[in-house]
Order: sequence, then structure tokens, then C-alpha cells
Amino acid sequence: MWWGSRGNPPGPLGLPFIGHLHLITSSFARDLAKLADRYGPVIFLRFGSRPVVVVSSPSAIEECFSKNDIVLANRPQLLVGKCLGDNFANLGWAPYGNHWRNVRRFANTELFATSRLNCYAAVREPEINSFIKHLFRRSTGGHREVKLRKEFMNLISNCLLAMLLGKRYYGEDVEGWEEAKQFRENTEELVHFIITPALGDFLPIFRWIDSQWVEKKMMVLAKKRDAFMQRQIDERRKILENGGVGTKCMLDALLSNQSADPDFYTDKNIKGIIDALLAAGVDTLYYTLEWALALLIRNPDVMKKARDELDFYVGHDRMIQEADLPKLEILNGIINETLRMYPPAPLAIPHEAAEDCTVGGFKVRRGAMIMVNILAIQTDPKLWEDPCSFKPERFKAVEEAKGGLKWIVFGDGRRSCPGAGMALRELAMILGALIHCFEWATAGEEELDMNVNAGFFMPRENPLVAVCEPRKSMIDVLSNL
Repeated sequence: MWWGSRGNPPGPLGLPFIGHLHLITSSFARDLAKLADRYGPVIFLRFGSRPVVVVSSPSAIEECFSKNDIVLANRPQLLVGKCLGDNFANLGWAPYGNHWRNVRRFANTELFATSRLNCYAAVREPEINSFIKHLFRRSTGGHREVKLRKEFMNLISNCLLAMLLGKRYYGEDVEGWEEAKQFRENTEELVHFIITPALGDFLPIFRWIDSQWVEKKMMVLAKKRDAFMQRQIDERRKILENGGVGTKCMLDALLSNQSADPDFYTDKNIKGIIDALLAAGVDTLYYTLEWALALLIRNPDVMKKARDELDFYVGHDRMIQEADLPKLEILNGIINETLRMYPPAPLAIPHEAAEDCTVGGFKVRRGAMIMVNILAIQTDPKLWEDPCSFKPERFKAVEEAKGGLKWIVFGDGRRSCPGAGMALRELAMILGALIHCFEWATAGEEELDMNVNAGFFMPRENPLVAVCEPRKSMIDVLSNL
């Protein structure tokens, strides 16, 4: 054990030079939960030269994001934020201050407010229906086995792109194939840099190597993404100047604000907002959809209850709509329970202390990185009865079930995820359509595995492959999509 000599939280002994970097494995969040059982809910680690404090209890989180919310409202200054976050200027990486507050206020009121989300239902629903039509055609054409990870990724990407830019770059009927291909390649490269931190962020001796190799690659990608975003802005501005056509998108709202406040809503800031939303909104959702459908296949009784609920409230003569969601208690419980058991980011996005503070009676030094172990809290047997079992009914009283900071998938405090409402709607709409329209089963005779490929993110180790069969009661609806 290492207790520190200046009031640091307790923690395990680290290795010379690398500290506790050797702990970062595929079971990182679970290993940290075991350390919390041994040392307490606030532990100290060191990732190379960077001090890290990990919190693993609701009381410690409350202390972090209520009493110390402003002190801990910054993000760590990592190379990816410098190169691909517009030098820490976009929504995801900007330090707490006037610029971040203005961007966040716009996101809350103009992009993610309930009234705005209701408007964008007209964009999301056609994309989901198009996806269901695609599955229906495949299954009736003899291709009943579906590799769902790629299908979910394409769908979520198109939903997000349609809302943000009024475009679709994945799947069938894609216009501008070359532009779509470049966007997909750039996005894959971006995800790689996000999930693979540069060694120089933690070990200063590697910073020169990062500057010669990793940083240069990031800057090349940043220029490509900037040029792409500028083309979208110029193209959409021209459409609006000519009277506008088609369904409105979020970029329209940003350009409208530019007319009213050109000093703040510059093209640069608009690009930063759109880029941050594109970077954050895809992987986490398709991870959750994979887990949710896998859990339902393994728990057919829950699948039947959700299907009966959909049949009662939606019927057999139309597709599910967003207006139906508040009535679908079982479906929403499935989403909440999936996110509890398999949070897509089990360690949340880290914070950084802007000045010295105390958490759990221990001193947290300025510059320390703060990590919240969401997985540990959401599977803690002291907080959840039978936490390893899939029980959506525990969310029948939603606010009571989530209360006390024991369900914190979207974070807490000032830096909590602004798109939580949109994410929950999308997940419920897609999963609801899949349950309502198809019967689902495993692709082989073996029981579906639930192995986790965890770390900083939490996808399934093996991509989900399942067999879908259109429900006879929905054939007429599916045939007319």
C-alpha cells in the first residue's frame, strides 16, 4: 500500500517510471473496483508522471460534482484534445470558462432541448424505418443471419449525420460516394486516436517521439476534418440563402445564430461544435444496442414482455414512433438496465483539478486527473440487489432506481453529457423497432456469450451475430416501408 506523505488518498504501490500504467488492461474498470474494495472509494494512482484519483462511490461523486464541481470542471490536457479538439477549443475539450459556458448553453437550448429533439424526430424516424426495411429485405431474401455491430454503427452514424448535417454516408442509397468514403475513413482514424492515448501524455520521455509521429498524423487528420466541415458549412449556407430545401438540421440552427451573433458563432466555433458531436455520438450507442439485444436473446421472457407492451400501445398497423416512448415502461427499463450493467464508457470521461481540493477527506492536488468508476458503482451489491442479473423491472420507478448517484451513465455536474436525452430516445426507438418487427435468436446452437472487451470503453468482445425472422403480424407494415 502507498498512502503518500502529503495527504494523498491510499492506493497500491506503483512501478518505477510507469507508475500504475501496467494496470490498464481489458478488465481495467473491474480491477479498479477490486482496488476500491481494498483501499476505499477514493484511491490514488499514477499514470507515468500524471497523478490520478479514482472515485468509486456515490458519496465521493457527490463531493466531486457538487462541492467541487467548478474546481473539477476541466478536462485533462491530452494530445488528442490539442490536435483534434481545435487546441482545446471545442465543446468536448474546452476548459471551463466563458467560451465553454456559451457553447454548452447553446447545445442545451438549441440542440438538445426537448422541443428541438421533438423536431428532429422527423429526421431520426425515417432513418430507423429505412434500417428496418433493409433487415426485412435481407431476411426475406434468405439472409437471416445479421452481423449487427456494423449494421448498428451504420444506422447510428446516419441518424447523427442526418440530424447534424442533413446527410447520410453509410449503407444503401448514399449520394456523394467519394465524400462519404473519405468521411468514414477519417472517422475510423479519429476513433483510433481517441481510444489510444499518446504515451507522451503520461511519460514525458515519449513526447518527442509523439511530436514526430503521432502528433503529425493527428494534425493531418485535423486538417482533413476541418476542410470537410467547412465544405458542409459553405454548402448548407448556400442552400439556406437560396430559400432552403428539405428537413432542417442542427447546422441550420448554428448558421441562424451566426447571423444574430457573428462574433461568437464563427465558422471555426460551428465546426468545433459539430465535430465534437460527431466524435462522441456513435460508438457508445451501438455498443449499448449490441448489449441490449444480446441480453434479450438470452432472456426471452423479458423480450416477450417488451413485445407484448409494444403490441398493446403501438399495434400491428404502424411502426413505433417517438410519441409512444413515454408509455413503454418495459422498453425504457431494458435500456436503463443495459446501461447499468454495461455502461459504454465504464470509467467516464476524465476530469482535471484546476486547483487543490479535498474528496473523501483526502487532498486532491491541482493537475490531478479524476476518474469516476461508473461500472463499479452500477454493479455494487451494496447499492443494487442482485447486480449481476438482468432485471429491467428495477427501473419501474425510474427516478427512485437512478437516485443517489448510483446510476450515472451520462456523468454528473457541469460536464455531464448534454446529449443524454437524445441518446435515450434513439436507443429506445431502435431497440423498440427491432423487438416489434422481428423474432430474434442466436446464430448457432451454442449459448450467446457475454464476454466483455473492456478498458476505457466497453464493447462486446465478440461482435453480435443473430438471426432475425419477420413477425407475421408485422409483414404488411414491413412490406409497405
